[in-house]
Amino acid sequence: MKTIFVLDEKNYTEDMTAEVRYTVRALIEREGRLAMQKSASGDYKIPGGGMDPGEDRMEALAREVLEETGLTILRDSVQEIGETIELRRDACDETKRFVRYTYFYRAEAGTSVLSLHLTESEKELGFTAVWADPNECIAANRRSLSAKYCTERDTKFLEWYVAGRQALSGAEKAQVLQRTAL
Repeated sequence: MKTIFVLDEKNYTEDMTAEVRYTVRALIEREGRLAMQKSASGDYKIPGGGMDPGEDRMEALAREVLEETGLTILRDSVQEIGETIELRRDACDETKRFVRYTYFYRAEAGTSVLSLHLTESEKELGFTAVWADPNECIAANRRSLSAKYCTERDTKFLEWYVAGRQALSGAEKAQVLQRTAL
């Protein structure tokens, strides 16, 4: 999968043990609007989340989208967009560096909407499922940035998506990964 961009805070050292996470996100578009999660504070998150042990990307994508939006992904419609990489000192353990690979996909969903199954933190933040204009999501997130890491990544991704930018070349990705070897 092509790397779209890297968010690197450069606040870690190479000798730190890496805490690596893998997540998936889905862009589901209808009539120019995207299926999104919106918090009570007004920021937007692209539906998706972490992969459970033993789960492949498509299983995780379908599960996360269903939990967060109530939508069922049509698996034959799923197409790769690209990945993002986040690098920083781990917020929970400052002796480690945090590395997150987020895999983005385009997908279509069925028309029925089932009930949401939000995490406790999503409930506390007042997340609901909405259809939203991507430019409105970008503007709202730029104003709030309340859930810093997820909001920053999703906002930058939406800006890239709306602008139709190109992913990093293979050589650029190799340089990033070599500099931040796991």
